[in-house]
Amino acid sequence: MATRLYFRSASSGLSDLPTTEQSTLTNNKVVDALTVNRTLSETIGTGQTSLVLASNATTSQQNYYYSRFVSDELNMASLPAQTWTYNFATRQTNLGGNFPAGSSNQPVYVNCYVWRPSTTTKVGTVLDGNSAGAYDEIAANAERVGHGTFSGAAVNSMAANDVLVFEVWFRITQASATSYTLTWFYEGTTANVTKNTTVTNHASFIESPQNFTFFIPPIVATPNAVVKVHPKPIAIV
Repeated sequence: MATRLYFRSASSGLSDLPTTEQSTLTNNKVVDALTVNRTLSETIGTGQTSLVLASNATTSQQNYYYSRFVSDELNMASLPAQTWTYNFATRQTNLGGNFPAGSSNQPVYVNCYVWRPSTTTKVGTVLDGNSAGAYDEIAANAERVGHGTFSGAAVNSMAANDVLVFEVWFRITQASATSYTLTWFYEGTTANVTKNTTVTNHASFIESPQNFTFFIPPIVATPNAVVKVHPKPIAIV
């Protein structure tokens, strides 16, 4: 059974998360502050929102950082090497933006890793590099779906309370030295998996073929207590 994690706009409630990006890339511009940690959730969004970047007016390759998203705490010993799905919707104001890719069947950049809050360290990298060549440049002023995959490496020696982190990046080489508006959409109520489809309320996500196990803390019985129930298999310790 696969695990689909939606990009959500709410801030993560966890502590000791990354305070800066963890990629080998050097960013040329950011949308969210590097201290922001949003949420990766099994629960789909409630209404589409977006992250909007005004690109640099250059034809040199640029590394654009949009935001960082963090899962609930995991209770897993490892992640296997596997093929992940990466789905999102984007819009550009001009074809000169070459967004999210410069032509058809091109890769996009992925930075996905496991983080350990208890030691504030990165446990292992799933991928800090290019996805498969599956993404197309979109028409101007149209919100379209990007849908493809990336090959993730195994991450071993995981512990309870580790989290999965995904940073949204795009490496762009524009056709013209003009600033364009490059928008990435998420938090919508509908996940469309047909690439290049026009959408208006898109739920962007990543998906693993693995069935994730999430950590649930010990239950302390108190009067009128509310017990958290996770939709996926859990481990009670």
